[in-house]
Amino acid sequence: RPEVVIPNKVAISVEMQIRRVLEFPESVELLTLDPEELDEARFRASKEYAEAQMAKVFHNYRVLGRAELGNDEAGRAISAIYRGIDESDGVTAECFNPRHGLRAIRDGVTVELLICFECRYALVYVNNKQEDEPFYTSETPADDLNQIALELELPLPPAPMVEEDNDEMEEDE
Repeated sequence: RPEVVIPNKVAISVEMQIRRVLEFPESVELLTLDPEELDEARFRASKEYAEAQMAKVFHNYRVLGRAELGNDEAGRAISAIYRGIDESDGVTAECFNPRHGLRAIRDGVTVELLICFECRYALVYVNNKQEDEPFYTSETPADDLNQIALELELPLPPAPMVEEDNDEMEEDE
């Protein structure tokens, strides 16, 4: 089983069923994603197309790469996600451009996280049903998940677009 570091904030704020699956999984999969949401109408229009694409899609986002994690990688990934929850100040942006996904399975229960570190929150799914409350996170776990993806030779998601800070530009003048 993966060794997972569990900060106090996570122990208090994350539902026990979700923690049980993440901390004692039978399997864990890391996904790198294209942050541009797919057109759902295309999937509904053609059942054959939808079935062919399902392995390449994670909650309506195109999968760039996916890999089953061993205990070491799973422990690192879940600990990083927990650290992000612990570091979160609850402030988020409104973008939602998820670049990472995580799927953990235990005893027939599947927990999936669709994570946008750019806006600092993750949608949580249990058995394909979205939970009411997201996980709030910091941006720091993105580097950890990207490092694991590199080690597993997964394609990295595109980097977030960086907007120039107009205030900083004005100060330089």
